[in-house]
Amino acid sequence: MKWLTKLASLILPLQLRSAVAIRENINELKPWFSNYRLPWGKEVIEWPECFPGINHEFFRQREERIFPTIEQKFPKSSTILDLGCADGYFPIAAWRRGYRSITAVDCREDNIRRAKFAAKLHQAKIRWVHQDVYQYTTRKRFDLILCQGLLYHLENPIGLFEILKKTAAKGIVLSGWARYHEKPVFIFEKEESGDIRNSKKKNILIPSVAVVEALLSAYEFKNVVVLRPPETPRTPDSGQAVWLEYYFEN
Repeated sequence: MKWLTKLASLILPLQLRSAVAIRENINELKPWFSNYRLPWGKEVIEWPECFPGINHEFFRQREERIFPTIEQKFPKSSTILDLGCADGYFPIAAWRRGYRSITAVDCREDNIRRAKFAAKLHQAKIRWVHQDVYQYTTRKRFDLILCQGLLYHLENPIGLFEILKKTAAKGIVLSGWARYHEKPVFIFEKEESGDIRNSKKKNILIPSVAVVEALLSAYEFKNVVVLRPPETPRTPDSGQAVWLEYYFEN
């Protein structure tokens, strides 16, 4: 009888018996930030697109840029912490790739609720924590920290580097929007969208590329690798926005 119980748990996660029921739950939990593609029998269930251009390919391409470096440097037994996990795409991606000790933190309760739903559909056993990243305290050091699209949402962005320094046992993936500027500064901006999904506040501090590089140097992080070079030639005083992705070590 035990094998029947196990088989039922594999076939009917969340007791959702059809793709229609899954779609209904997905729609009830909107708005999503992450966009998943979920195989379900003969169908493929896609999450609703959240912002123009942010679809499954956007997340898949980011996953394929960062995980080759991660998988080269970190065995599957490694511990992973995702700070500012939103609704869980990258912790779940790590689970799909064989990592089994994953903790994910986000300040928004609705993000954690969506992440838990997505994780159950993927049968991913991840520890989800609803807490501000500054309030999340642990004596444990994690082998790898993921920190993506978080820095510019924080009131004290420099404090994030303190957290990374104390909490990372080895490696860190840091990514997010920055602007070219001739000086190492943070630039105050208003969130353009009225629908804030990764933060509770509409005010953001966009770092210049120069300040990110200065902080990496000031906190003595080493072996810095740019995972995604800028698409356009670097002009330090242009004010141009750019999405940066770094891997570095403590």
